Amino acid sequence: MQVAVRIRPLHSNENAEHRVVESDTTLNTIHLRDAKTKLDVRVQYDHLFAEHCQQNAVFQHLCPYTDYFLAGQHCTLFAYG
Repeated sequence: MQVAVRIRPLHSNENAEHRVVESDTTLNTIHLRDAKTKLDVRVQYDHLFAEHCQQNAVFQHLCPYTDYFLAGQHCTLFAYG
C-alpha cells in the first residue's frame, strides 16, 4: 500500500499564525501541532505534495495507479475536497 497526501493552501480568510499543520516534502512528513489541545503528532507518507503543487503534478504522479484500477487490480484512489 502507498499513501500520497496533498496539503491544501490556506484560504484568504485563514490565519497562518494559527496553522496547525506543517509539512516537509523532503521527508514526506506532516507535523500536526495545536497548543490548545496539546496535539503534537508527526506522520510520514510515501509521497507528500507541497501546498503550491498544481493539480496536474498530482495527476501525473497518480496516473499509473488509474491503469491498475482500470485493469481490475486492487487499487483505491480517494480524493477529498
